[in-house]
Amino acid sequence: MQNVLIITSTIPNNLAGGDRLYTYYLFQTLAQHATVTIIGYEDEDQQEGNQWENWVQKVIRVPRVYRPQILSIFSKYSNQVFQNNSRLFQKKIKELLLDKDYDIIICNHYRTFWAANLINQELKRIGKAPIPKILITENHEALVREQLTKNETNLLKSIFF
Repeated sequence: MQNVLIITSTIPNNLAGGDRLYTYYLFQTLAQHATVTIIGYEDEDQQEGNQWENWVQKVIRVPRVYRPQILSIFSKYSNQVFQNNSRLFQKKIKELLLDKDYDIIICNHYRTFWAANLINQELKRIGKAPIPKILITENHEALVREQLTKNETNLLKSIFF
């Protein structure tokens, strides 16, 4: 059975919302065909004992750190990505890469795409072979918004676009 690492922006607890439903069914489907490890931020509606937790091998919940939006102007990432890229999250991903060999890594949501570069750098540093990655986005509008802000010259528009 293949080992799959899913990096998600939020680990869903209730299914109130399209992104949570999508993530729930992604976990369920993959767990039927692979050994799945999930890492993501704790949901604000945190509950223990969700049914899907029985399907996966390991769940790593990272406490969410909220940073002031204004700080995102000093980041190379959009505000959404900036808010979902903490040092603790990076550390936990690096620990997972040392702990186990994964056959594939899924970055579930554009907010987690930064992890693909981190993983490439970390695998090279520890001497492991590259791992194929799948980058999933359910929100095409967000990608368009990110492209627009990348080239925006007006400071206020680039922060709050």
